[in-house]
Amino acid sequence: MIRFDPQLQSPLQLGPRQVNIASRSPDDNQRLVMACGKCSNGREFKTFAITLDQESMIYALEPQFNVAAREEGMHNPQRNTDNPVDALLEICAAPCSRLEARKLLEERGLSKAASYRAITRALEEGILLLKGDKLTLPDEQTGA
Repeated sequence: MIRFDPQLQSPLQLGPRQVNIASRSPDDNQRLVMACGKCSNGREFKTFAITLDQESMIYALEPQFNVAAREEGMHNPQRNTDNPVDALLEICAAPCSRLEARKLLEERGLSKAASYRAITRALEEGILLLKGDKLTLPDEQTGA
């Protein structure tokens, strides 16, 4: 069951309709995109994003969400922003700590938990190495 902030309930109570819900990234289900699907005999509502508040377990509107950028990204075959490991490869081209990498992944739209999962996965798969307290690329990826 999804509980919504009261601000969000009014556009969804206008009558029978199909609501499409998608996670903003494959590794993060705390940030969702809501779009109007089939809407017989009613007005469609605009696509919007919601984020789960971990304390209240209620989804709240994410006003800074850019619908146009998301739609452009969905139709761009060159995109790699949905893959946090690809983002980590870019971030860790210069060695950085787990905390720095996590913060940079969050700036790209991942939650804290999804960021740490991506870092753990990259380390387990040998995509990144931990040298001291710094995440680095394996030598063959850096050209060294």
